[in-house]
Amino acid sequence: MLTSSAKYAELAHLSSHGAEVLQEVRLMKFEDVYSRRSANKLTQEQAAEILGVSCARRCFEADGAEGLYDRRLGNGHRVATDKVARTRSLAI
Repeated sequence: MLTSSAKYAELAHLSSHGAEVLQEVRLMKFEDVYSRRSANKLTQEQAAEILGVSCARRCFEADGAEGLYDRRLGNGHRVATDKVARTRSLAI
């Protein structure tokens, strides 16, 4: 039987959809740790160490699963190619 961490790692390797898969894995991991913490199977410190984050609990409680999604993904904020080229030329 696979451990939770092994399951998450396996899921991440199964797909070529990179960011979307990582979001789902992150959500699954959080829900697992959150339920174990709620059942007093983990201390708050243990849960925080497993997750490696400090604000995820507040986001989850405030917005549910939606609060865990990385809002930076797919927001359309892209730097124009000419600005990138100009910035690079200034750095040289």
